[in-house]
Amino acid sequence: GRTEPLSLPSFLLVSRNYYNPSWSAKAYRRLKNVAVIVDWVPKPALKPSTEERPLGDGLEEQVEGMFRMLDADSSGQLEARELIRGLKALHWEEDERVDPAAIEAMVAAVDLDKDGTVNLKELITAMRRQSFYGIEQGRYSVIVSLAEAEALRACIH
Repeated sequence: GRTEPLSLPSFLLVSRNYYNPSWSAKAYRRLKNVAVIVDWVPKPALKPSTEERPLGDGLEEQVEGMFRMLDADSSGQLEARELIRGLKALHWEEDERVDPAAIEAMVAAVDLDKDGTVNLKELITAMRRQSFYGIEQGRYSVIVSLAEAEALRACIH
């Protein structure tokens, strides 16, 4: 039967020399091992992405369960201190230091109604928009073949 082409997010562009979606029409093909990713911003005005991608099977329910677990006061809102407490309970500090300023910045980035907290809807929206990755509208990552990267380098220098 027919195989489906890769579903790529809109900010990821792929050179047809690296991956051509029509190749998927007949059989699975292995992508080339060597690639270069080019950061391309055709227009300098950038803003956070609003594109929403679906979450994987069962992930929304898992996020809801995690949210309820972290919401210590059952307010339906997560404050930075609750996230910090949750990360410490998960032994996050053993792998990385929990930085309260970074957690507060993360809450501010995800807090759509700007009330200083994150509700479940805001968290799900942030995950669908991949807000934690800092994806910006107008910025593209372009996968090119090694030969194309060499040609781009020659043009620049």
